[in-house]
Amino acid sequence: MAEHEHMSLRDRVAEARKAEHASPQGFVAVTTNTVPGMEIVASHGVAMGSLPVVRSDVASMGLGPPTTTQALEKLTDQAKAVGGNGIIGLRIAVGTEFVVVYGTVVTARPCTD
Repeated sequence: MAEHEHMSLRDRVAEARKAEHASPQGFVAVTTNTVPGMEIVASHGVAMGSLPVVRSDVASMGLGPPTTTQALEKLTDQAKAVGGNGIIGLRIAVGTEFVVVYGTVVTARPCTD
């Protein structure tokens, strides 16, 4: 198994957030309503990504990386399509049938203070 398959969902999301936040020019996704060091200059509405849960994921007492990662990729693609470079208020809802990720699409830039 790949190393990320042993990580919890929380750890995988934290790793993704660290990687994205490390590059302010890249796409930023955070669970908070602000991004430290960045100014939100536009809001583009809510975006959502969802995928059915793969049964083997449920049986293993967690979500497999493909389900979670693909749902986050759908969300990111949707945000970029409307001109955003970030998601604030990121939420992940995990049910027995679906994984749903959603948040507010924003355009953010580094603070100039």
